[in-house]
Amino acid sequence: MQRRATGIIPSGPFHREDRPGYWQPDPERAKQAVADSSYGSAENVPPILYWSRYPDPEWAQVAQAVQQMVADATGIEIQITVASSMEPSERVKFQIWEDGYETFSMDAQAWGSYNFASDSFISTRHAHWGDERTDALLAEIESNPDRAARIQAWSEFVDVVWSEYWMIPLYWPEGRFLVRPNVKGVIFDPTFRWINSEFIYIAEE
Repeated sequence: MQRRATGIIPSGPFHREDRPGYWQPDPERAKQAVADSSYGSAENVPPILYWSRYPDPEWAQVAQAVQQMVADATGIEIQITVASSMEPSERVKFQIWEDGYETFSMDAQAWGSYNFASDSFISTRHAHWGDERTDALLAEIESNPDRAARIQAWSEFVDVVWSEYWMIPLYWPEGRFLVRPNVKGVIFDPTFRWINSEFIYIAEE
């Protein structure tokens, strides 16, 4: 059985429950996505940088589990850096950090802006990726007074997220953020992109 803590896509009017097909681990497809990417193979992919923020042992397990899952599924290397704080100018160099799941509590507009702001916002909003399409959709979400139009733009935005990002499933046993040895493989669909912790998927047996 799998559940979301509060949802990869935030709850509220933009909440989506119609994407179960995207939540299935598929290591072979993960390997193929890397092969089909512009990198061509795992050996050509620059290391993915993981910022581990907390000294607690369970967070070390999270970082190591993510590192192992990605290596097992794709052969891609993750490098872990442990630091309790970091300047925004340094933070944006990292593709993963552990408090990303807190964005689940944001409303859809804030969540989208936080993760997909254009490059000009990177130093303050810590975005890692964006393009003309996502920028235009965010502008629609943030400024269009018509609710139906905002929801439609968000629906399209969500489809970009689901189609171009990998998910990292973790276990949440006994109410604590702790990885178990039988953690699942990388979940993704299907285009290769950097892994981003805002999409950590929390599951339970």
